[in-house]
Amino acid sequence: MATAIKQQATEPDELSPKLIDDLKQALALHQAEDFKGAEKLYKKALIESQHQADVALMVAIFYQQIERHKYVITLLNKVIAKNPFHVKLHHILGKSYLADQQYENALVAFSQALELDPTNTEIIYKKGLSLHRQGQLEQALSLYHKAHLKINDLIEPDQIELYNSLGDLLFATQEKQQAIHYLEEALANNMADYGTLVRLVVAKGESAQGSLKHVIDAIVLDPTRDEAKTLFARCCELGCFPSLASEQIKDIILACLNSQNVNHQSLALAWFTNFFLLAGKERAKELLDATDFASFSQLLSSPETKQIFYDPYFLQGLKSIRANRPNIERLLTFLRQDYLEKNRQDHVLSKDGLALLGAMAQQCFLNEYVFYISDQETEFLQELKTKLETTTSFTEQEFQSLALYACYAPLTSLDNHVNLTKVKDTPHFLQEVITVQIIEPLAEKQYQNTIQSLGEIENQVSQSVRQQYEENPYPRWKTESFFAPYHAKAIDQKYQPKLNVLIAGCGTGKQILSTYNFYPNTRFTAIDISKASLAYAKRKLKDYKLDKNVKLYQCDILDVGKLGANFDYIECCGVLHHMQDPLAGLKALCKQLTPSGKIKLALYSTLARQSITQARHFIQKKGFVPSADGIRACRKRMIDESFVDQTNFPLYQWRDFNSLSECRDLLFHVQETSYDLHQIQEMLEQAGLVFDGFFVDQSVRTVFSEQFEQESDLKNLSKWAQFEQSYPNTFAGMYQFMAIKPH
Repeated sequence: MATAIKQQATEPDELSPKLIDDLKQALALHQAEDFKGAEKLYKKALIESQHQADVALMVAIFYQQIERHKYVITLLNKVIAKNPFHVKLHHILGKSYLADQQYENALVAFSQALELDPTNTEIIYKKGLSLHRQGQLEQALSLYHKAHLKINDLIEPDQIELYNSLGDLLFATQEKQQAIHYLEEALANNMADYGTLVRLVVAKGESAQGSLKHVIDAIVLDPTRDEAKTLFARCCELGCFPSLASEQIKDIILACLNSQNVNHQSLALAWFTNFFLLAGKERAKELLDATDFASFSQLLSSPETKQIFYDPYFLQGLKSIRANRPNIERLLTFLRQDYLEKNRQDHVLSKDGLALLGAMAQQCFLNEYVFYISDQETEFLQELKTKLETTTSFTEQEFQSLALYACYAPLTSLDNHVNLTKVKDTPHFLQEVITVQIIEPLAEKQYQNTIQSLGEIENQVSQSVRQQYEENPYPRWKTESFFAPYHAKAIDQKYQPKLNVLIAGCGTGKQILSTYNFYPNTRFTAIDISKASLAYAKRKLKDYKLDKNVKLYQCDILDVGKLGANFDYIECCGVLHHMQDPLAGLKALCKQLTPSGKIKLALYSTLARQSITQARHFIQKKGFVPSADGIRACRKRMIDESFVDQTNFPLYQWRDFNSLSECRDLLFHVQETSYDLHQIQEMLEQAGLVFDGFFVDQSVRTVFSEQFEQESDLKNLSKWAQFEQSYPNTFAGMYQFMAIKPH
C-alpha cells in the first residue's frame, strides 16, 4: 500500500513545453558552470511550476552543488510538506543537513528516506554517517557494514568516503586490524585518496612495511597538505627513510622543512643523508672525513664545494635541524671557523656566502651554541663584541660581523641588542636571525610578567630544578608535528565529551601541541615550575594560534590542588623523576584526577639509560661542571675520546645530546630517578592507579605479541619486564604509559 502511495505521490504533474525548455537550458548552463544564468532559469521554473516536487528537486541539487545548503533545507521542507512520500526529496534534504552539520535533522531525513527505500545503499551509508558524526558508533558501524556489502552501488567519491569512514570508526574503537583491512581493500580496489593513505599509515604505524611508500604517494597526490609530511618525518625519525637519494625525496624533505606543522628535527638523518648523496658522494665523503681545519679549508676553496653549501635545500635544513652526528658537527664547526677567519681578514662575502652565514647563525642558536669554541675564537669574539656594542651605523662589513657573532653567541648578549631591532635597511640574510635571536626572546620576557603563580615553590629540590629550567628552558624547539587525527575529527566537536585536561610539567609547550588535537572539545590547563619555560610555551602557542585555548600557571606539582579543579585526563611526562619524592607528586596529581580518569606518565628506565649512567660517571671523574663552557668542553672530550660511540646506545643518538639545554637535562640534571617495571608497578599501586598499557611503536607491539600471545599481556607489567630484558633499548625514550584511577 505504501509503495502505491509513493508511486502516486511522486508522479510528476504535467509540465508545459516552455517550462521543460527552461529546465533543459538551466541544466545546460549549470553544466557549463554559468551559475548565475542557471540560477535565474531554475528560480523561474520553480515559480512557474508552483514548486512541483521534481522541479524543486532539480533546483535543490543545483543549490546543493554550489553549497547553498540553507536554501535547499528551506525549499525542500516546504515541498516535502506537500509530498511526504517523495523519497528523493528526503534523501537530498538529508545530504544538505549533513553538509550544514545539522546531524540530528540529517538522521531524521535519511531515516524517512530509508523507510521509503529500504535497500538504497547511498541512503544507508549517509544515515550511518549522520550517526557517526554524533558519536553513535555502534549503530553507525552496523549501517556501514550493510552499505559495504553493496559498495559498488555507490558513486566513486562515496565509495572512498565509506572506506575512510570505516577506518575512522574502527580506529576510534581500537579495532585497528579491521580498520587496516578496509583501508587496504580500498587501496586494492583503486578507491584510495590522500586521506585513505594517511589513515592507513596511522593505523599500521609509521615503521610498518609499506608505510613510507603510502606517505610518499600521499604527498605526491596533494603536496599542499601537511598530514602526510608529518608522517614522513615520523617515518624518518623511526629510521624508515628512503634508502636511495632522489630529487623527488629531496623535494619532499624540503616541503616538510617549509611547513610549521612538521617536526623538522625528525628529518635530521634523512636530510643529511639525502643531501650528501645527491651532492656527490666523493666530495661529501671528503668533507665529512676532514679531521683538521686546514684540510677542510682547502676543500672549501673550490667552487664545486661552495655550491654544495649554497643549495637552498641545505640552507633550509641548516636553519631547522640540529646536527646529530659527530662528523656533521665537526663539518659545521669548521664551516663556522672559516667564516671567522674571513672576518679577521675583512673578507667581503658574496650574496650566497651571506645566506649561508645567516643559516649558520640560526643553526647555532637552535642548538644553543653547543659546538665547542676554542680559546682563540673566544678571544676574537670578545674583541668583536666590544666593536659591535659601540657601532651606531652598520656597513655591509658590520652586518657580516653581526651575523658571525650570532654564530657564537646570541645577539641578546650584546648590550645594544634592543637597538639592533631598529636598524634600517637590515639585509635579508640577517632579518630572520634578528627575529629569532632578539625579537622572540624579548617577547618571552614580556610574557613572563603575564603568567600567574600558584603557591610558593618551597621544596629545595624543586627550587634547584626550577633554577635549571629558568637558565635553560627545556626543550628549545622550532616546530612540532601538529594535525588533528581523522578519527578524532570524524565525530563533530559538539558531540565530543567535554574534558578537563591538565599538562603537569609542560615545559616549553611542545607537549601541549602534540596532545591538543586529540581532544577537540577540551579545557586545557598547563603548569610548570619555570616561568622562562612557560613564557617560551606562550610564545609558541601564539605561533600555532592556541594561546587562548590553554591556561598557563607557574605551579609546583605538589601544589596542584591550588588550581581548584579536577581533571578527566592528566599528562605528566618526564617530570616526576625530577622531584625529590616522585610518589608524593603522583599522589598529588591523583587527588585531582576524576574517578575513571586517565593519566599518561613517562618515567626513566634504569635499563635503557645505562649509557647515560656511564656518561655521568665519566663527567664526575673528569670534573666537568654544568655551565655552558663546561657542557661544551665535556661534549668535545667525549667526542674526541670516542666515548660517545662506546655504549650499546651511543650518546650522539640521544636527541638531547645535541643542544645545550637538552644536554644539561640529559647528563647534568640536578635531580633524577630511574625505575624498573617492578618499581613502577609498586608506585602505581601505592598511588591507587591501574596500568592500562604502553605507548610504543607498532613494530615493538608486533614483536611483543610474538613472544606473549594473549591480548591481556599487553597490560601486564611483569610480561613487559621480561620483554625489556631481551630488548633493553625498547624504552630509551622513557616508559610512556597510561594508567586509570578506578571508581
